[in-house]
Amino acid sequence: MNKKPMNNFVFMEKIVSAGHHADKAQTRAPFARATTLQGKLSWEVRILRRLSQGTFRLFLAIFFCNAFFCLTSGAADLSAEDKDFLAKYEKVRAALANDNLENAKKAASDLGEEGADLSKSDKIATARTEFSKLSDRAIKLASGQGGYYIVNCPMLQKDWVQPTGAISNPYAGQSMPTCGAIRKPK
Repeated sequence: MNKKPMNNFVFMEKIVSAGHHADKAQTRAPFARATTLQGKLSWEVRILRRLSQGTFRLFLAIFFCNAFFCLTSGAADLSAEDKDFLAKYEKVRAALANDNLENAKKAASDLGEEGADLSKSDKIATARTEFSKLSDRAIKLASGQGGYYIVNCPMLQKDWVQPTGAISNPYAGQSMPTCGAIRKPK
């Protein structure tokens, strides 16, 4: 009469060795909350069977391969020249977001040849058109980099880069200063 109580592992081994006999109690409601010890273990037994069949191993292998790929496929670090371009680009973006054509032209002249057309603009609309060309390069540089947000204005269907998550729209300026949404990385 001095029987030792079985621990859960020994009990599961006995259920597994009995075949799928333990699963019959769960056939009507396989996802229902189990109220008995046997019912509770039948879910664990199904997991153990999947492990033994290799299905779960395959799932884990795929999961870890994807995780490894995501960690190792990050964008390359930016060069000093690229960081400088993005810093000067940000000055142009901030000026356009504040509808300040003169400051945008001054900041664009710091970009050299790339900002020459924008620095010669006589209207803010023209400057914003030229800014979209700068944004194409900025988006390529900032994609996958930490510290930069790629933002899209759905109203104007334009994209830009900014260093903060607070939306500041350079294409709409003060007429729609917060119009935009941060794009999810692809």
